[in-house]
Amino acid sequence: MPIDPLVADLTLAEVRAAQRRNRVRSGSLRFPMLAVGVLNLLAAPWALVMGRDHLGIFFVVGLPIVAWRTGIHHRRRADIEGVKARVAPWVLSAFGLLALSAVTSHLGFTSHTYLLTEIGPTLVFAFGYLLLGWWGHNRPLVLATLGMIAFSVATPVIAAGDAGLALQLVVDAALLIVAARQPVPFAGPAG
Repeated sequence: MPIDPLVADLTLAEVRAAQRRNRVRSGSLRFPMLAVGVLNLLAAPWALVMGRDHLGIFFVVGLPIVAWRTGIHHRRRADIEGVKARVAPWVLSAFGLLALSAVTSHLGFTSHTYLLTEIGPTLVFAFGYLLLGWWGHNRPLVLATLGMIAFSVATPVIAAGDAGLALQLVVDAALLIVAARQPVPFAGPAG
């Protein structure tokens, strides 16, 4: 049975549009991943010098800078490629994760739950990045977050307190930077 050329062309156009939407969604996470990785690298010495209890202020100042740079990056990318990626999901997620991380840390402190205080905040961010990676069909980010989760759980055996958090920040930064540099293969149509 012959295939109608018009139907074949429309189907092919629809598949290409789905591929393009998926690549835009996946690619929109690459710059913020890299920027947050750098921010985490800068946060590690802050945690050692100022202490982990004062890390929230670092991120309250740093995340808006990352969001601003991400917005500039995506506007430039839209001008060059003609494809506009939304920054809002990342920005809302980042600030939501920051708030939830602070709540988790405070809950661990008030309930005298050492483990929650030590690994809870970084696990909050790792699970948030996992959801973003899943939403964006970004396999490198998903794999990086699995590494973050595993390392966060293992960190109390290696180091504790400010040094443990600084170590988690460095490892998370390295995983985010490596994931941001990986190509994101097409993972099926994005709806």
